[in-house]
Amino acid sequence: MLILCVCSAGETSKTRSLLCQSMQALLETARTPLPDHWDQTLDLPQVCAVHTLQALVRGSGLGVAVLQFAPAVAILSLTLLSSPCWAMRNAALQLFSSLCTRMLGQRPSGEEDGRHQHGMSPPAFFHHYPGLQPFLLAELSGAAQELQDPSNEAKLHLQPSLFPVLTLLAQLQPGVQDATATLSSFLPPLLQLSSSPIYNVRVMASRALVAMTPPSEYMSILSKLIVQLPGSQEPCCHNRLHGQLLQIRAVLERALCSLR
Repeated sequence: MLILCVCSAGETSKTRSLLCQSMQALLETARTPLPDHWDQTLDLPQVCAVHTLQALVRGSGLGVAVLQFAPAVAILSLTLLSSPCWAMRNAALQLFSSLCTRMLGQRPSGEEDGRHQHGMSPPAFFHHYPGLQPFLLAELSGAAQELQDPSNEAKLHLQPSLFPVLTLLAQLQPGVQDATATLSSFLPPLLQLSSSPIYNVRVMASRALVAMTPPSEYMSILSKLIVQLPGSQEPCCHNRLHGQLLQIRAVLERALCSLR
């Protein structure tokens, strides 16, 4: 709270040098590798730095000034979800949740299912935070690539950053005239994640697919999904079939909503 109060009381110019110095120092501390043998009963400086970053992100006194650091903070929090230290993973998840709320706004209470009608579109989101696009795409592609190995098809292995990334993408709202160039690279890994052995990943992948598909491409993506459905005599992976049906339903529901 002390750092938050000091940064909030600093000069409000565009540079906000005090905030910049504080954020850079905290990011550097949080990125410091953990010692080989850390004591779980002690507060590690890296964990304290992540909690302090969360306080700065949530602080209303800083307004939107903190959003200039959003890509670096998001990448840090998603990376730290793979930390062997539980306290670090817990702090990173809290930081990512607070950052998403700051970037996208608080959703109304009646929109928990992801079918919100107002929000930031994917092109607008990546225009504001261009550094996030390659990182998020790499995380999705890495998780999808693991599923292509037949030996991993039935393994309940979850890449730590996958579900938070899907949750973030699912909160975006396609615009009426969104260009497909920004979004097309996200569609293949989202389609591949339909075969995840983890139920919640399949559900969230279907929501993220809808969010990342421009309305003009609904018919194209539906045709592609339907063609990929297995025939009556073909061997069938139930996880993949369930995921494909979830994606078909999600796209159909959004397409019907857009016609109202």
